[in-house]
Amino acid sequence: LQRNHVSPNFMTPNFALSLSFEGIRLLQRSPDGWLLVDEVALDDADLSAALTRMKDRAAQLDPSLLRTKLLIPNDQIRYLALDNPRADEADIRASLDGATPYALDDLVFDYSRGGGRTYVAAIARETLEEAEGFAAGYGFNPISFAAVPEAFTFVGEAFFGRTNSAASLLTDGQTIERDVNAVVVVGRVAEPEPEVVEETPEITPEPEPIVEPEPLEVEAEAEPDEVAEPVVETTDETEEVELEFDIDLDIDLSSLDVAPAPLEADLTKEQAEETA
Repeated sequence: LQRNHVSPNFMTPNFALSLSFEGIRLLQRSPDGWLLVDEVALDDADLSAALTRMKDRAAQLDPSLLRTKLLIPNDQIRYLALDNPRADEADIRASLDGATPYALDDLVFDYSRGGGRTYVAAIARETLEEAEGFAAGYGFNPISFAAVPEAFTFVGEAFFGRTNSAASLLTDGQTIERDVNAVVVVGRVAEPEPEVVEETPEITPEPEPIVEPEPLEVEAEAEPDEVAEPVVETTDETEEVELEFDIDLDIDLSSLDVAPAPLEADLTKEQAEETA
């Protein structure tokens, strides 16, 4: 039988993993209480993926090593109220003997006093081990066990000590402080602001100026001198050539003794006589 006393304050986890048959909730500590980070039903089609997202969300909220306290559901805890404000551990053991299906050595219990009574909360050790195995298996690094008692069944938070894996998650000599007040959810963590990706304006490089190649200076070939075609003087047969004769024909035709031309009738008579 183990009694968990208050330890010096060295470390308190910033997250709590609440386990119940309805679902699993991850809580984050805040100055005014606890804030809901995320929750998932036990019958979720992909419970493993949902718990991974839950753990990743915790890393976004607090980049330091994730360490949690496990909140055990009340239906796994046996609560007793003793009408003795000064009950000691012997009185508590006696009240638990036969009150659960477990032997006293298989129980872990806590107690508190108030209102003239001593309140007792007891749980089976194997239940704590199962809860730790579940949380550790999904990477939530549980370091302590606690519960949120219903009103008038306990004073403050029921605390069931450190987990078996706490030794590897705490520094040497570090102890866990129990919270005086039970977990109270006062709200929900703010949704992360969407990451604004600053778009770098695409700089289009200015095209390099196209340098036109300088035209090659080709020496113009010297134009050959015009050769005058020989002029061939031809006489056009059809060309009428007018000849000018500068001869003075000043002849006195009266001095010439020219017989008159015979008449045509006389010529014909002479030709007839010759023929005869």
